[in-house]
Amino acid sequence: MKINKIDKKIVDCHWLKKEIPNGLQNYLKVDADFDFTLDKKEEDVKVNYYVNHMKINNRRGPANYLVIIPGYSVKSFCWDVESVLQYQSILVEKGFTDVLIFNLGGCKEPKSKFSKVGKRDELDQLITKYVKMCLVEAFNFTEKTNCALLGRSAGGGIAIRLSSDKNNTFIKKLYLMAPGHDNTGLIGFLSGVGKDKKIPVRIGWVECDNKVPIEPKGYNMEKQMKDCEYPDFKMIVNKKIKCDDESVFHRLVIDFLKSW
Repeated sequence: MKINKIDKKIVDCHWLKKEIPNGLQNYLKVDADFDFTLDKKEEDVKVNYYVNHMKINNRRGPANYLVIIPGYSVKSFCWDVESVLQYQSILVEKGFTDVLIFNLGGCKEPKSKFSKVGKRDELDQLITKYVKMCLVEAFNFTEKTNCALLGRSAGGGIAIRLSSDKNNTFIKKLYLMAPGHDNTGLIGFLSGVGKDKKIPVRIGWVECDNKVPIEPKGYNMEKQMKDCEYPDFKMIVNKKIKCDDESVFHRLVIDFLKSW
């Protein structure tokens, strides 16, 4: 895996209504080779993805990171860039100084390849591995790092996988918005960094979301947390938003952010 700093404007998000202030972004390009066997053929699946580093507060002291893992598309990444710009004042009030947003648009084609041969789970494991490597190698994340991990859509599954490893002690808070994950729900998290039941967990959903439906997986996650009497847990279900536009219902919503 190679990680390079590049000078790249977010041309993929040209439709953003807000200007990107100078100095707000610092783009990293990550080149990763996924060596894997698909359809009994050895393939070297090359994946390029990016990490956008947004400095939202210049206060003195240790950095307080919000790490966002969106779904596997450039569109999903751009939605989260727009949300950070829209809700920046709220994020600053919550104490965040830096936001890292992964652009996993380069994983969309490999996702299709892996899914066709029933190996989507293996792909998610690889992406989880490389996301962690990027945080540790490029941003020097350690046990002392203050990091809130936010996973949305397919990125929610990656966030759950990361939090299922008890060694990922840089995760101090876990936020999930309509997370796309398997039927195990939060079992991995509860045996991983959540084993001691110390880190805050928030799950958000728009009730009518038909892209990643809340029923049954969302309510199953809620049940898992309540059954183990997890102390600092909330599930926020928005019942007001209408689901006729995925750019509205399948993204971060303000009542979820305010619950952090």
